[in-house]
Amino acid sequence: MMLVNVAVFAPLHDVYTYRWPGHLGEPVAGIRVRVPLGRGTRLGLVLSVTDSLPPGLDKERVHDVIDRLDRVSCYDERRTRWLERFRRYYLAPEGEVWEMALAWAQARDAALLECSRPEGLPERFAPLGAAWRGRRRALKRETVIARAAVPHANWLLDQALQLGLVKVREAVPVMEDRAMEDAPHALTDRQAEALQAIMAAGEAFAPFLLFGCTGSGKTEVYLQAASRWIEQGRQVLVLVPEIGLTPMWLQRVRSRFGGGVGVWHSGLSQREKWSMVSRLGDIDVLIGTRSALFLPLPRLAMIVVDEEHDASFKQQEGIRYSARDAAVLLAQELKVPIVLGSATPSLESWRLAREGHYRLLELPERIAAPVPPEPEIIDLKSLGRDVLISPPLAEAMQKTLARGEQLILFLNRRGFAPALQCCSCGHIAECPHCSMRLTLHRRASRLRCHFCNYARKVAPACEACGESELLPLGEGTERIEEWLTEKFPEHRFARFDRDSVRSMAALQEVLRAFSDGRIHGLVGTQMLVKGHHFPNVTLVGVLNADLGMGLPDFRAGERWWQQMIQVMGRCGRGEHAGRVLIQTRMPDSVWLKRLAPGTEPVVLDEELQLRGALGFPPYARWVRLVFSSRRHESAWKAAEHMAGILRQQAQRWNVDLVGPMNCPIERLAGRFRVELVVRDAHRRSLPWKLAPLLVRRAFGPGVRVQLDVDPYDLM
Repeated sequence: MMLVNVAVFAPLHDVYTYRWPGHLGEPVAGIRVRVPLGRGTRLGLVLSVTDSLPPGLDKERVHDVIDRLDRVSCYDERRTRWLERFRRYYLAPEGEVWEMALAWAQARDAALLECSRPEGLPERFAPLGAAWRGRRRALKRETVIARAAVPHANWLLDQALQLGLVKVREAVPVMEDRAMEDAPHALTDRQAEALQAIMAAGEAFAPFLLFGCTGSGKTEVYLQAASRWIEQGRQVLVLVPEIGLTPMWLQRVRSRFGGGVGVWHSGLSQREKWSMVSRLGDIDVLIGTRSALFLPLPRLAMIVVDEEHDASFKQQEGIRYSARDAAVLLAQELKVPIVLGSATPSLESWRLAREGHYRLLELPERIAAPVPPEPEIIDLKSLGRDVLISPPLAEAMQKTLARGEQLILFLNRRGFAPALQCCSCGHIAECPHCSMRLTLHRRASRLRCHFCNYARKVAPACEACGESELLPLGEGTERIEEWLTEKFPEHRFARFDRDSVRSMAALQEVLRAFSDGRIHGLVGTQMLVKGHHFPNVTLVGVLNADLGMGLPDFRAGERWWQQMIQVMGRCGRGEHAGRVLIQTRMPDSVWLKRLAPGTEPVVLDEELQLRGALGFPPYARWVRLVFSSRRHESAWKAAEHMAGILRQQAQRWNVDLVGPMNCPIERLAGRFRVELVVRDAHRRSLPWKLAPLLVRRAFGPGVRVQLDVDPYDLM
């Protein structure tokens, strides 16, 4: 009896054994299969092939594998070993890790809906006829019913594709129009030194931190290194933190390397993803967000993580992994160099560079552009609490627009106003599911929660006292856009946030219009500050610099500083010098004094020294456990139970425990949240020691446990 051990795609730590039917061909470790589980069926991955049952399992209870989805293993041995290390570090169930990693293969499954079948298909492929007959219904339902309706349809399709009996209609992802050919630029001495160091690493693991101010030419170093590898027939992976950066990267890379460029992110359709997957072997450079890390590029020679400090590289749902750290681990397994680039490096990378684990490559000066501007601080305290735009900033905007130049206003808050208050009783509308106020979106006449997406219409009167006098408190990007339109009616402005840019096409249109000069000013959130190059922008205004500075999170200052340096870097990148005006009600803040150009290494060293003195990351390793339930008592009881178990081990493991305590956002999406933070000052016990305490442990009905290794957001 041939058996296979399968990691079922579910948040389960167990591995299940199934009987392998002979008509599916030879079993292979690393392929996906469909198997029965409970009353339904699930996909899973074959971990191993065996001929002996596990102890205690009766052969009468062993079920047959229903179908195989792959002809060969999805990953080679090195990537499989990488994912196993990934799983152990993030304490994740095996099936859940494989399901996440192989999400790209779902696009290949969807090929059943896109195939065109020539006449004369051999008789053994007859079952595929039913699959194609059901294709129209499948498209309407947006599910691949063919796979479920026809036994072994995927297995047969894979063979038919391999033999060239069927073809897949390719789809080309939405991209920027092809720009003019872009020849490699002449390198400065510092750029040339950085390039030489990267290429000298050869085919070996070598981590680099490319630390350069905004506009210093980091991208040119990446591109010329990529060119060297492409000439040798190899591939390069470029990870970017957000979808919004892919159009800029695609335009630049395609203009340099032509059609051998791919893109991967969640905004692609299944058909576009299949097009990418089907030609992975032909791609020279792949640009993508976090999930691109899991694509099996067969000739990968170098990984680039651009804006490596960015919080978006940390997954905040499901398995909470850091794509930056996972990329370093992958480079180690594949034995390839990896380049982490940033103008404001994370303290984790900065420490490793300072201690010699990463090689530090510095680009301290801008290329062919004026020096970065000194920030001008505007104290709002003397101007009244309702001032949106101070007179100095309004005057600077008027002069900038009169010269035909462009401006950017940064406000990291969506909507019209962050709250709506009754003028009579003082009541403020709150989310019924979260411990948060509702944000006013006046154009849509909605109150919305930016944490759980709850929304309702704006009531004509106060829900507490019935009075009709309601006052918007504070400001959001929508309110600033309205102010700009009224103040400068002869100019065109646009918002750049998640509310106004809802699709890749919309994002590209805004960026194209701004680059072409059809839009004179942008007001946006953090989406706007990352990596964009606008040579005609000569004024940047930060409208409320205090946002995000006082959060109950030890990383709040670091994140705020990185954000400010990045937004300042959008200014003065062309022929003309720029100005940066920062509005604040805390002009004496220590972090504001750290914004002077050229002081970044000093700031990083000072903050690193403080973290070391406190025993905080990156010198310590933390694991955060958040227990949630519809009932606060249940979440608290589960957290206390786990805390008792951990306290018994704390001295032996040389770790300490903080909590239980309510999370800063105590209630989220209708669930009360209680947290524990386990801290390992020596980085020797965590996270691995926690694994046996969490596997198959139940914490009570309705209680969920969210595990976060190296937590980045403590809210």
